[in-house]
Amino acid sequence: MTSLTKRPSKAEKRASDIASLHKEREENKFPLTKPPFLRTDTWPAVEKEMEEIDDRKIEEGELLCKAPNEVLWIDLLLEISMTTAFASLTDETPVLQWEGAISYICFFTFVWWIWVAQVAYNMRFRQADWLHRVWVFFQLGVFSALSAFTSDFDITFGLTGSDPTEALREQLMAELGNDNGHLTAQTFRNERLPRVNARGISMVLALSRLLLLAQYLVVFFHAKGLKRNSILVHIGTLAFSSTCYFGAFFVLGSSGQNDFTTPIPALEIAKLILWSLPIMVEMLSHFVALRLPGFVRYSTESVSARNATIFIIILGGGLDKITSGFSNFVGNIGLKVNAIPLFLATAAIFICLFALYFSTPGSKRKLSNRRALLWFMSQGMFLGPLLITLQAIAQSLQFSNLLNAVHMGEISLTPIFNHMYDYPNVNVTVEMFPEAQIVFDRMGLSLPFAIDNANLALAYQQDYNLSTSTYILQQNMNIAYCVLETLDALPDAGSLLWAKANTFLSVNMTNSTYLTQANYNDIRTGVILDRGSSELWFFPAAGASVLALVVMSIIRGTPRDKWEWAIAGVRSAFGTGICLLTSLDVGGGSSPIPATFAPSGSKIWALLLGKNQWPLIILAVVLVTERVLEHIIAFAANKPCISMSDILGSQAPAGSRTQEYQRTARHDRDSLASYDDHYSFTGRRSTEPLYDPFEAHDALEDGKVSRHTSPSSEGDDRTLHDDEYSLTPKVNIAGGN
Repeated sequence: MTSLTKRPSKAEKRASDIASLHKEREENKFPLTKPPFLRTDTWPAVEKEMEEIDDRKIEEGELLCKAPNEVLWIDLLLEISMTTAFASLTDETPVLQWEGAISYICFFTFVWWIWVAQVAYNMRFRQADWLHRVWVFFQLGVFSALSAFTSDFDITFGLTGSDPTEALREQLMAELGNDNGHLTAQTFRNERLPRVNARGISMVLALSRLLLLAQYLVVFFHAKGLKRNSILVHIGTLAFSSTCYFGAFFVLGSSGQNDFTTPIPALEIAKLILWSLPIMVEMLSHFVALRLPGFVRYSTESVSARNATIFIIILGGGLDKITSGFSNFVGNIGLKVNAIPLFLATAAIFICLFALYFSTPGSKRKLSNRRALLWFMSQGMFLGPLLITLQAIAQSLQFSNLLNAVHMGEISLTPIFNHMYDYPNVNVTVEMFPEAQIVFDRMGLSLPFAIDNANLALAYQQDYNLSTSTYILQQNMNIAYCVLETLDALPDAGSLLWAKANTFLSVNMTNSTYLTQANYNDIRTGVILDRGSSELWFFPAAGASVLALVVMSIIRGTPRDKWEWAIAGVRSAFGTGICLLTSLDVGGGSSPIPATFAPSGSKIWALLLGKNQWPLIILAVVLVTERVLEHIIAFAANKPCISMSDILGSQAPAGSRTQEYQRTARHDRDSLASYDDHYSFTGRRSTEPLYDPFEAHDALEDGKVSRHTSPSSEGDDRTLHDDEYSLTPKVNIAGGN
């Protein structure tokens, strides 16, 4: 008979709640600052903590730190603040020209290194105390301040010399009604913003180094009585970095540049040196510090988690940039059914990049201390090309939509122009072109206005024997300009291309001097180069991303068998092949439309300006093929080999049996906590999968691992228990099927 449990009284519940409340508050009590080190003289007092430390050999000069489990939310805040900086960089620095791509990579390097240096500290020394919570507040301020200086950031400012087209731009702007005072003020602003941003970035970088320096000084204080040479290296390099960044701030505001209007190339070069040198010195200092007494090792698990986090952040930011332009596809003319292949290609590229990273061979291997640090820092050479690739994908989709929208707009005008050619003495009306009315309505344009201008052009032709070709060119330009405006793709206001387009639209339709086919093609070419130049580095960036993953994989450790070598070879071959697709860009800087509407020059423009846009589809096919080959290799690696003894049956001589690799048994797997690459070498035939390069420890369930026994000529002849099954294939058992 089951006894009934007495329900606790209200007083007992109250007492239990109070006890749990006191326990919770005790756990939430944090000191102002907490020592991160485990000292040998206090080990008996922290015996419980020592039990949690991996059973490994402590190197000479190594200090042990106990990482807390409490501060996950601090990591989240740091990652959110970095995401904000990346988002601001992506929005304010469009990767349209090579200058923008270089500036984007440079700014990314600043943000990435601030994050890397802070994470390198957190993985070793951060503790659950109030001081580290205060540090988080200042870190949020650093990333937020950095986001404020992303607008009009140009790393090449002051290095490219004067613009030879500036005089033409000012002339066209004056013809558009801008007086000299307005042009002077605009020029001052355009040249001031890059300098202000550069000084602001210098100050933020200096403050970020001071913040990290303060954290290492606290660690140095807690290490009193211990060897601290390694910590002193970090303190010295951070002091050097702060000095360099403060120097860049004052150099950019030195005599001769106070007016912010006349850049001095020598000072701009000095700025670049003062920006880049500290990052290189800090990188080297981390490796030097690991060779000095008082170092703290990097955990493979922590490095793997941090690398995965930053990859997800970058990939998420790229996906946000790609999808943010999808709203332009709704309610506007442009890509419709023909967008489906592009969307599928984009999804395939995104998924393949995701899978390539997380299926890298050796992802779960234990790393040595220095190798873990090198792998952590090497991710930057992968994230940079990845960012450019994602930006190029986003720009490619928008550019394809732009091309299709302009093409549809021009097609809607074709019946009007044909009627004007065929019946020059008959005026056109809105009712004649119902399909054009639909297209114009969707673009937000007035078809009656275009019809009135068409009739006016016909009148000029009849009265003054003027050609209607000028009207046709101007109307086509009006359509293109409207599409650019609707899709938020207009050239920068005040730029030379913007001035040319507005002048083309503002002159009288009878101005045959300016309204020429050559000028029209020049503006159209400028728009293509302005919005489509990202295609020129699309393939090299994607190929560099794949090759960087190969390098990162080798940094983690050389391939362990022929299957991992095969995967590395496939990735290297496909990465190189994607880079070689850059040959399509040869001549891409020349005019894609020199004299006619047909694409010419580089083959990349032929792939882009045709009926379909092929670069995205080509890259998707290549990456999907690469993934298929990797899966075939993985399948072959997991498939048991059929030896001659399998073919001849169990009567074959024992010496002819093919030896195979098999994972360690259950009683051997405890050692895998510190060594990933232990395998037993056995002559047994097993139905267990062979080595899987993607999952090094995908073993049988603990409750179903058969014990090792001596093989016999008649198969496994021992008695099996209920929770076991034979490791010998049925084909090798007498009477088996």
